[in-house]
Amino acid sequence: MSLFLLLFSCGSADAVVEAREALPLPDVPGVRVEVAELKTGSAVVQLSFPAVVASPHDVTLAAPRGGPVEAVLVKVGDRVRKGQSLARVDSAATKQQLVIAEAQAHQASVEYERLKKLGDGVSPMQLLAAETQATVAEANAELARLALARSVLVSPVDGEVAWVGAERGEAANPGEPLIRVVSLDPLQLDLSISDRDLPMLVEGATVQFQSQALPTLVEGTLTHIGPAADPKTRTFSATVTFDNADGQLRPGMLGRVATARTLDDEALVIPQDWVITRLSGTGVYIDDDGVAAWRDVELGTYLGDQVIIAGGLDAGDRVVSTGARDLAEDDPLIVVRQGVCCTSGRVDWE
Repeated sequence: MSLFLLLFSCGSADAVVEAREALPLPDVPGVRVEVAELKTGSAVVQLSFPAVVASPHDVTLAAPRGGPVEAVLVKVGDRVRKGQSLARVDSAATKQQLVIAEAQAHQASVEYERLKKLGDGVSPMQLLAAETQATVAEANAELARLALARSVLVSPVDGEVAWVGAERGEAANPGEPLIRVVSLDPLQLDLSISDRDLPMLVEGATVQFQSQALPTLVEGTLTHIGPAADPKTRTFSATVTFDNADGQLRPGMLGRVATARTLDDEALVIPQDWVITRLSGTGVYIDDDGVAAWRDVELGTYLGDQVIIAGGLDAGDRVVSTGARDLAEDDPLIVVRQGVCCTSGRVDWE
């Protein structure tokens, strides 16, 4: 009061106004809170995972029997078609072995047929021996045919030659890797999914991939989810398939996969930090005509830092969003800000 008298004695109206604004506000019973009115909306799960580009067909070819490398018909970077010959390893010698085996099989077959025509003039043991010899000779001829086929390295897929480890004139060891072919269209993404995120994914879902090396987004399809977790990492494998007709993406590139799934078009979704956990249960405070009222709630699916309310609240309820942890039942409320919950996880404040 002495301050106002001093100001009036000085005759300054502006100073009086400033002094009034500087004075502390009188105490008003109640707790200052922010309140958000609930409305229903879409409950959308936004997921993102690291991903590695991989080829669905990555094959390394070798000559099972080894031998001299007679010809290498491709080089690194060549596009090849399924069934195309890539190299020959000891095919000339294998071809001659086939000639010998087929001749022996023919001779054994003729001899067996001759003995069958003799009827009783041949003992059963002689006939059985001739039949066995013909069968063995034909099997040897078939083995020679297989060896000849395997002496020519043939691409099993459409793709690109990624590596060549052979030179003409070299001696290849049996089973030694010689040529690698990778398929580049389509490609796939290899993902590792935690058990928490697994229920949010379904095979056939559309996803987007952003490579660290390229600015463009690539759309793909989630084609496979592993049936069991890896015992070492405790994560589930998943595969995304996508077209790569322009050939810009290559196996080994890194990036991230993003996808969204709508769980409910008419859900109540609130931020997790609005929820209070007590020994007696989980709930929130609502504004009940200016008084704090406790509501037990049932929580549904977690959506990042949001959670679906499965029970206990209705659209139109005014939930205390800020200041709830300082409240007790029946505390009077001073609402300093109010809005509507929620749009993209945020309150629309008035």
